[in-house]
Amino acid sequence: MIRGLPLFRLSSAGAVVALALVLAVPALAGGSEAEKAHSSFEKFAKQWMTKINAQVPAAPDPALRLASSGKREPFRYRTVSVDYRTELKSTGRPAAPFVGVLHYTETVHECQGPGRQNCRPLSTSPISEIFPYQNGEWKF
Repeated sequence: MIRGLPLFRLSSAGAVVALALVLAVPALAGGSEAEKAHSSFEKFAKQWMTKINAQVPAAPDPALRLASSGKREPFRYRTVSVDYRTELKSTGRPAAPFVGVLHYTETVHECQGPGRQNCRPLSTSPISEIFPYQNGEWKF
């Protein structure tokens, strides 16, 4: 029974979901350690992204960028997305039983003239950072 219902009363989709949940439990080897690692990585990732975004300077005013000849030159700056996703992977190694993977996007902007309306995204790059979980904490 699942939640007081006999299995045969679940729809086939419900039975598949229930079976997947039952089979997924052993995948989190260490149970509470995996749950602690997952929870702490979510907090770590949020703090890490806050730190990264604080270190990325605000876009400079394009009007301030002048070449020695007095002409405005195009210039570039980078931003980091506020959206990110995390993954937790088991390593099978006691010294570092898990690694956390943090995925986000970095964008390069190019400005052709004064005012932010003259800036455009030039390129985006997916970034993946890997952090080991050692002695109950995330290392970087």
